[in-house]
Amino acid sequence: MKSIASSKTAWQKISYVNQWVNNSAKQGTDYSIWGQEDYWATPYETIAKGAADCEDYAMTKYFLLVDLGIPKERLYLSHVSYIDQEAPHMVLIYQSIEDNGFYVLDNIVEKITASNLRTDLTYKYSFNEIGIWIGRPINFIRNEKSTPHQLLRWQDTLNKWKLEN
Repeated sequence: MKSIASSKTAWQKISYVNQWVNNSAKQGTDYSIWGQEDYWATPYETIAKGAADCEDYAMTKYFLLVDLGIPKERLYLSHVSYIDQEAPHMVLIYQSIEDNGFYVLDNIVEKITASNLRTDLTYKYSFNEIGIWIGRPINFIRNEKSTPHQLLRWQDTLNKWKLEN
């Protein structure tokens, strides 16, 4: 993937990875894919299975974009409620360098959309390797009392990804 996207702009990388990941894995549940109630897969696991749930899509996009040189400070994994679904949902948020806008990369609504236009999402919290935030992306407030190390499934996934690379 690095050779394909290395000469692309940040927006081209974002668009390419979003489309590629959405088309590379079939939507499923953790139970149907992994036989577990909740499992966070690495990109290698997701692509090998050819199946993913929302966390797997979002994290695969996150890791691939970081590998392609998108700063992790501009990527946020966001736990949200999606208006058309009862289960929790996860999306990836990209903070654009060009306009400082926040954009949603999703596996349900495949078009990358400005977060302020996605009125179908209610944000619970967002995180990356640096911190945890609350609120809507444009009004993120860093939760200084919490660290990403408290998110055990995230730490497990980070550790698996480091071992795979």
